[in-house]
Amino acid sequence: MTGGGVDLPSGVDNGSFDSFVREHCSRLVQTLSLVTLDRESASDAAQDAFLRLYLRWDSVGELHDPVAWLYTEVFDRLAPYSVSVQLVAVDQVSEGTGSPRMLAARASLR
Repeated sequence: MTGGGVDLPSGVDNGSFDSFVREHCSRLVQTLSLVTLDRESASDAAQDAFLRLYLRWDSVGELHDPVAWLYTEVFDRLAPYSVSVQLVAVDQVSEGTGSPRMLAARASLR
């Protein structure tokens, strides 16, 4: 048991896990930021997903596509971080109108 109170798997290769996190964390947070419209919630969701991945890394790390496992896991559990948004087609919203969040989301889709 670590100081954080989490039982860590005994066979985890920390080097490969660290490399995986460095390679995929930024893009995951960016993707989740677009979904949640909140960078802090996106970071929290990503951190939770990477913790769950770490606890299973000895088996998930051997999969053909551990990135698919990560994204499936995080989107399956995203509800607590989701915000209520009204979905509208981008082309139905006039240029320059909408809340700052809507304008930022629209700009990031281009």
